[in-house]
Amino acid sequence: MKIGILGGTFDPPHIAHLQAAQVALDTLELDCIRFLPTGQPPHKDLSVQSPANIRLEMVQAAISDHLKFEISTYEFETSGPHYTVDTLSYFRSHTPSEQITFIVGSDSVAQFNSWRDPDRLFDLAQIAIFERPGYPIEKLEQKYLDRAVILPVIPLNISSSEIRNRVAKGLSIKWLVPDTVECLISRHSLYQSIGV
Repeated sequence: MKIGILGGTFDPPHIAHLQAAQVALDTLELDCIRFLPTGQPPHKDLSVQSPANIRLEMVQAAISDHLKFEISTYEFETSGPHYTVDTLSYFRSHTPSEQITFIVGSDSVAQFNSWRDPDRLFDLAQIAIFERPGYPIEKLEQKYLDRAVILPVIPLNISSSEIRNRVAKGLSIKWLVPDTVECLISRHSLYQSIGV
């Protein structure tokens, strides 16, 4: 099995996440994409996150109609903080028959030097990078580009933080998130305060 892993806080999951996953699935001829919502990420401010169960519900809603998208609750089932190198090590040791591709945005790759043991990521999985607005591929460190696959994703200027701010301001998020996610944001009254 050739598995793509796309991690993130997914607070909320949006169209750019889904586009990157689909491009990786098609380009790399993967068998499925495993969305991996982070449990306790070391690089995020926990105060701005929705509860883990709601983030999980939103991801499930976002991918529910795609047969080759699935979800992993691994980081919710283990105590944190969670480092990507440890999570990939777990998958590598517990599912040795799977070929793993870790899908990551250029914004995250630009911060790789602050990650735990970033060079080892390339030993644990194929790294596939998609461009994010403001973080052009050509500006990334060459040592990472030399070992990665570049995905032909059209950079969409959509971010979870911008969606949260739009909701707080009462602005529409139509076309930025799947309708199912928009319904959950409304149902749970998420992101009602400025600064989320």
